[in-house]
Amino acid sequence: MAGIFLAAVILTGWVVSLLLFLLVDSASLSVPGVVFAVLLRTFLHTGLFVIGHDAMHQNLLPNHRRINHCIGAIAVWLYAAIAYSTCCANHHQHHRYPEQTRDPDFHDGTHTHPLCWYSKFIREYLSVSSILGLLGGWGLLLWGMSQVVPMAWSRVVLFVLLPFVLSSVQLFVFGTYLPHRGESGHQVPESLRPGDRTLNPSQTQWRPWLWSFFTCYHFGQYHPLHHRFPRVPWYQLPSFREKR
Repeated sequence: MAGIFLAAVILTGWVVSLLLFLLVDSASLSVPGVVFAVLLRTFLHTGLFVIGHDAMHQNLLPNHRRINHCIGAIAVWLYAAIAYSTCCANHHQHHRYPEQTRDPDFHDGTHTHPLCWYSKFIREYLSVSSILGLLGGWGLLLWGMSQVVPMAWSRVVLFVLLPFVLSSVQLFVFGTYLPHRGESGHQVPESLRPGDRTLNPSQTQWRPWLWSFFTCYHFGQYHPLHHRFPRVPWYQLPSFREKR
């Protein structure tokens, strides 16, 4: 039950922080306070995707498949209005063909620059319907906030839009680019059969627990381990490694 408890903590923190920072008097926040609020919102927003990710691997509620996937669907919808079925298909394709042409999280084999790779990464997950859903949600939020507080647009930009963008960068850099760039950043041969490609954990640079947690909920540092043992929840990755 630890997984569902932590998911509840992340979801509650996301909702409470959203309401708090949108409604608080922004004049009462110092510059460091605003920076902290943005970083906290970014971290919690990334947590939404982590909840969805664990649900995709049936790690939230292993014995309650329907509830597990329902929670995952809510999490990825709150994250970026993403269809859970599409997200599941892409992520399992990533596990099946890591660093190959069919890997939606990897670059296209030609445009390997991080910015080009990030652009492809975003296009794979944000469909037109997702973008329209995000714009509609942000628009409704801005309209509702404008009825309550002055300068509502600045709060929406700071505590909703900016964390969303920073979270996507966080997931890409620490959860995709750094673990999968390897020494050359080239794709592995297409002749490999599904499952032949195993990420090399010896390439991982081990960092302190807090760094691993705050950068990407352990999915950066322990990414090779996750690929080898996808049924291990994110919060158990450090201890699981120690036991091996």
